[in-house]
Amino acid sequence: MSLNWDISKVRNWQKKQGKDGHTLECLIWASLTIGMGDLNEKTAKEFLYRQNRYSREVGAIATYPNGRVVVWTLARVKPWFGLHTNVRTISNSAFDKLVRERSGR
Repeated sequence: MSLNWDISKVRNWQKKQGKDGHTLECLIWASLTIGMGDLNEKTAKEFLYRQNRYSREVGAIATYPNGRVVVWTLARVKPWFGLHTNVRTISNSAFDKLVRERSGR
């Protein structure tokens, strides 16, 4: 199954994609990793929690060129509110199980 994404609901997406396409790519692939298909005001808190927990316990979702792990904040993801992927959102308990399995705990 392919990973499909849509940013047509992201405000000024053309300008943002050209300026900060790396963040967009990370968010698209992170949606698959954390099991959440939508990034918006309603889902942002859970999206950030899952991204940061996964990065801490399993492995970095994104790193800076110097190797430091990116800590995901609301300020970093808010410009991309409206992002949608075809990833099926999994429950919190399913995410917890996924993290435990992948971290070996």
